[in-house]
Amino acid sequence: MNMPKIFLSFLFLLVTAHSGFAQEDTNKVNRLKEQSLRYARDNRPDPGIKAGLECLALAEKLKWRKGIAAGNYCVATNYMFKSDYPQALKYSLNQLKEDDAGDRRELYVGYRNAGLIYSLLHQYQKSLTYYFSALKMAEALGDGDEIARAKGNISICYEDIGDYDMAKEYLAAALHDDKLMGGRAFDNTSSEYLSPPAYEFKVLKIKQRLEALKVLEESTDDAGHVYKDPLDSIKNRESLLRAAIYNEYEKKKAAARTEAERQQLTKEQEDKQKQLSAFFAQKAEKDSILLQYNEAKARSKLDSTNKVNEAERTRLEEDRKRQAQINEANLKTTRTYSYAAVTVACLLSIIVFITIFAYRQNRRDNLLIKKLVNEQEHIIEQRTKELGESNERLAHANKKLVELVQYNAHRMREPLTRVMGAMAMLEYTTPEEFCKEITPEIQRAVGDLDNSIMQVITLADESIEQFSK
Repeated sequence: MNMPKIFLSFLFLLVTAHSGFAQEDTNKVNRLKEQSLRYARDNRPDPGIKAGLECLALAEKLKWRKGIAAGNYCVATNYMFKSDYPQALKYSLNQLKEDDAGDRRELYVGYRNAGLIYSLLHQYQKSLTYYFSALKMAEALGDGDEIARAKGNISICYEDIGDYDMAKEYLAAALHDDKLMGGRAFDNTSSEYLSPPAYEFKVLKIKQRLEALKVLEESTDDAGHVYKDPLDSIKNRESLLRAAIYNEYEKKKAAARTEAERQQLTKEQEDKQKQLSAFFAQKAEKDSILLQYNEAKARSKLDSTNKVNEAERTRLEEDRKRQAQINEANLKTTRTYSYAAVTVACLLSIIVFITIFAYRQNRRDNLLIKKLVNEQEHIIEQRTKELGESNERLAHANKKLVELVQYNAHRMREPLTRVMGAMAMLEYTTPEEFCKEITPEIQRAVGDLDNSIMQVITLADESIEQFSK
């Protein structure tokens, strides 16, 4: 009556223990992550790298993708603080491969750090690719400060390339976003996202450029003209030169003695004014041509950047597909191991069940024998012959019990040994080979074990029946 309860309790304890161990392992991954980032904040990258690698190794053992992304993020961040950019880039890219499983805010920092590293390595096109991805993620997160910082990073990258028009455009956008956030985006580095020293240098450089732009917007000439645009500056300079020529010849006319001299000065003044107009007209035409050239160049660079970005996105998509295939294979392997573990647990439960059943059966037989012996003691003198026959039946029953035990030791051990041998092949075969070649053998062995158990029950029933006659 109690055997099903015992069996279910055993399975419940097995499942509960497995769940508890898994939860404890994930908690340990999170503790190692926090410890590694704490070392980074304290500018102690070496122990931070060690803790991050332990976090990554445990997450890979658990096949927990979110933990794997977190481990790569911790190691990359500590390598950034150590200024070991090639290693930092390696772990940052590994983190980004888990972009559909990791924390979104940590993923944003991963894209930002990858862009920063490529910029420090003078690979500006790749840097722009990751900076633009970081900008999109900052916009998705709704973080205005990080949006301004991301645009500032893009501006600096365009400046390093030599595309000053795009640099100016993104710098103006960063200034606009900074004003929307109350001017705090570049006052200090992010308090929420851990920033390495190289990124702090970028933020400082952006702040200096914004301040320089502000000074340029407020600059004036001697006549009080405000130069907010280079074209306005050219117009103002033409007006000043015309005024200077006019003042110069008015003074000369006032000093002239004859009308002929004044007319000559008037003619010279008109000639100089015409030369000045022709010069600025020619300059305007050249500036227009140069502006068109720069616009065409900017469009060409933007098209080139977009092509590079598209190629990089294609590569990342292929990497994600490969990673998805690897994860699917790992999942199949995990399922195979789980099925094997459940099979072993069921076999062990069956063995325990049979052992307990045999023990209880033997115990009942012993009680029955004791009862018969007590009854025979009262009538020993009258039923000596019957007692002898009872002793013979008892000896025969004991012989049957011995045969039953020997049967258990040999016939049931053989299929169980086959199952254990097949399970040992797990680490030498692939999941597909195991399912195709080994699983049928396990099924046959389990079938043989089931037949042996049924024969044991049949022999036990025959023994009890013979003994009861």
